[in-house]
Amino acid sequence: MAIKLIITILLLSIGSIAKASIDGVNNWSEFKNLLVKNNVVNIDEMLAVLPIDFKNGYSLMYETQALDKNLVSAKRPKVIMFGRKGKFMLTYNSHKSGGYAQPGDVEKIETLEIIDDKMYLRELSFNGKTNPFAKTIEVNPKSCTQCHGQDPKGLWDPYNSWVGAYGSLSRGGMDFIRLGTPEHNKFKEYLKEQKINPRYKFLNSNYKTFKKWSEDFDLYRPYVEEDMHNAIIIGDGHTTLPNQVLGMALGEHNFRRLARQMLVISKEKKQAFQFLIKGLSLDENYTGNPRNKKYSCASKLNDFFPTSVQKVVKPFEVFTDEVLTSMKSDYLVQKSLVLQNNKGLSRIGSIFDPNDPFDFNLKDRKLVFDPFPLSNLFSEKYRYNGSVILLFVLDILGLDYINANINVNSAKFNFYYGSQLKCIGPGKNGSPFEDFCFDEPVERFFTNYLSNSFYSKELDGLSCDQLSKLSRESISKYYRK
Repeated sequence: MAIKLIITILLLSIGSIAKASIDGVNNWSEFKNLLVKNNVVNIDEMLAVLPIDFKNGYSLMYETQALDKNLVSAKRPKVIMFGRKGKFMLTYNSHKSGGYAQPGDVEKIETLEIIDDKMYLRELSFNGKTNPFAKTIEVNPKSCTQCHGQDPKGLWDPYNSWVGAYGSLSRGGMDFIRLGTPEHNKFKEYLKEQKINPRYKFLNSNYKTFKKWSEDFDLYRPYVEEDMHNAIIIGDGHTTLPNQVLGMALGEHNFRRLARQMLVISKEKKQAFQFLIKGLSLDENYTGNPRNKKYSCASKLNDFFPTSVQKVVKPFEVFTDEVLTSMKSDYLVQKSLVLQNNKGLSRIGSIFDPNDPFDFNLKDRKLVFDPFPLSNLFSEKYRYNGSVILLFVLDILGLDYINANINVNSAKFNFYYGSQLKCIGPGKNGSPFEDFCFDEPVERFFTNYLSNSFYSKELDGLSCDQLSKLSRESISKYYRK
């Protein structure tokens, strides 16, 4: 009787705290003020006061390499909450009992705050008794930076697969789990737990099969029973592609972070390579689908370097060959990892084909809803793309291009996260798919992120050939010093 009374009092107190919720949580300061104002001392009370909009946007990890991974399982996944804007995120786990925290229970959450091109990581510890902010909260502690780096970045694989996340494959505006796969069996464990575990049952979700969505709406890529297996579409309270949205938010920050690193190189180096950067920005004057981008100036990239520095600067074709070779093995790792749990939807050769290592033959093998490196699709015609060009520029500027991405498991040379976060909005007539644009930040990197701050305004209006001539002169002078 006493236990029931305690639980009843706890539920009533949580209900009253929820009324104090604010409209949004966009930074650490708002988060801290919210918890202090409501005297929050455990994770359950924290979840109760978080705004609905924030709790509607989340991903679920049933396998993770993050801290406290011993608390993560198929039944009780780690929750990554990021709302709609993705500027402030936090992660938490189920209580070890599957119920509410009790006074004296010590539990931690991790938070991630994005302000412009900087990221701030923190750990917050609750004990169920006292103010968690009584002690100074360290910013970017070693426990975080040992994985996220000294100049922290998010850690999340690029489009279109996320090993260990429910809905680990994505395509056509949907994160999905093929029916009958190990991941689907794990997900069914979670669905049972969601009904009784207080850390999950308040999360808004929208789980329907691909077939059902296709029957209800005119999808861009509909379900075709003779070509593909059915799947569960993983939807949170905002979208049917939460894992992709998370990648968009973290990828967007990483582009700003890389641009900052480029802008703080020496004045001499910036002056020497400004003509090259300006030339590459000319290719980004396009509209619509990234497949319409013309690499007119990038195709002449070697013209930007004098022959005298060929031993110092690797020719672009050589660099491209090396990256594509690395990308091939990198992709095989990523694909094999995700296929252990989620098999892809194609009824024809969805498993790796050794005669088609890049899976370019999407049409004949019907691999539309399978793991594949999206960046390579853009390479088919031109042999290179925005990712390879960005990696090359990072390399010649002396920056770390190997660890430039936010990948966790693999896909380190792929900078394709999908459409920018601002492109996604609610669909018409209840459809989450309709208002979805297709744009790739990496294909506009030199104009969207570096802008004119890298090169002189006097270069505006110059052609690629004019810029390449000036580049040869400036780079030759730079290496003679």
